[in-house]
Amino acid sequence: MIIVDTRERFIPRIQEIIANADTITPEFIFANLGLSGGDYHVSNGGFEVRVERKSINDFASNYDTLKPRLHHMRMTYETTALLLEGTWKVKKDMVYVREGNTDVARMPYHTMVHFIVHQASLGTWILHTMNFDESIECLMLIHDYLPKLNRPKPSLK
Repeated sequence: MIIVDTRERFIPRIQEIIANADTITPEFIFANLGLSGGDYHVSNGGFEVRVERKSINDFASNYDTLKPRLHHMRMTYETTALLLEGTWKVKKDMVYVREGNTDVARMPYHTMVHFIVHQASLGTWILHTMNFDESIECLMLIHDYLPKLNRPKPSLK
């Protein structure tokens, strides 16, 4: 199943994507009280992942507040993911995002890369999609893949 935080503003679009899917879709539940950390909770076959979805514009504006949220998710859930949605350009060490008809410099590229590498090193999966529809498709594919994951075996040192 995929639980969707009710604060997600695109719930009607999610319902439309599910209704028009060519394949069997997982059960989607829309959490009335919202999720405590993250935007989506994907579970299948005993495996779970909590997903925080951020548009690239939102990420560039709020990456400093995102770090503690991802930390909280990792402390609460075994598997976490950050899904970055949208496109960007890099020029002269700056990340540019499209606002209207203009590319606007939003953050230093090295800051973005350092943030992503750091989060990945802590165990948060980093995913990238081009748009919201692809993000929902990505969540459904993660749902289908979860039972195939092998949990790592702890090693003795």
